[in-house]
Amino acid sequence: MDILDYYLDNINEQNKEIQEIIDPTLIIPIAGGVALGVGTIYTIGLITSILLAASLFNKSIKVDPLLSKKINNILKSGNRWVVHKYKDATPNAFALKGNDVFITTGLIKLLNEREQTAALLHETFHNKSLHTWKQVGVESSFVYLIVFVSITSTITIFPGLAFLVAYILKKSVNIAYARLIGRRNEIKADEFATIHGYGHDLISAFNKMEKWAKSKKSNAPCDKICQIQRKISDAIDEHPSTKKRIEIILRKTNKLNQILKNGSFKKISTYVSGVFKNNG
Repeated sequence: MDILDYYLDNINEQNKEIQEIIDPTLIIPIAGGVALGVGTIYTIGLITSILLAASLFNKSIKVDPLLSKKINNILKSGNRWVVHKYKDATPNAFALKGNDVFITTGLIKLLNEREQTAALLHETFHNKSLHTWKQVGVESSFVYLIVFVSITSTITIFPGLAFLVAYILKKSVNIAYARLIGRRNEIKADEFATIHGYGHDLISAFNKMEKWAKSKKSNAPCDKICQIQRKISDAIDEHPSTKKRIEIILRKTNKLNQILKNGSFKKISTYVSGVFKNNG
């Protein structure tokens, strides 16, 4: 008897023992109860972490009145939007909930005023569209479903396997959400900045941030395993590639038609590469 036969026989024995202990008619109620409990705990924890993070940020980070005024003037929204300046050398801008958007001192240092505004307009769209809360809703709903399905499908085979199956399914859902919905949301947020007249400033901001990221990567040693990890990370990231985002912005600003008119065979990728090289 080889190892596989031994393993299968062992599972069959466990299966018989479980069936003797658990009434098959109780499997669905048990799985439903566990899924309800786990899903609710997960949802409460996720919402609490977002609210707590937002509260801590709001209390500890200074408001930038000039950037706040500029965003509100552009969007004609009174004093609705509040821009918070976060002390961090890493160039970044982000949104959590409500009317608060955040920009790091690193991004302020890297970008000019119009580029900063473009990045912040992008973030206001995320909040306007409730992207954070929609993601919580989708993610939590799948947690309920995943736990239920994994338990009902594995409880009669190997109970411990249910948690492994649930974990794998959860990760798969996260990746699918990032690729299908997250990337679409990022494109729409770029379009929001573009229709307010900041498309080319957003391209310039992408260019500078890409150069910053490349400089950091070039200074950090990275072997083959590290390179593979980076490629996987890029593949499952909710943010599309920078060149793809620039291409879409160019389309929205009718620049693409200008590039390709009069029978020109110049590819958009070539133009985008030129933007990276020449756009300061």
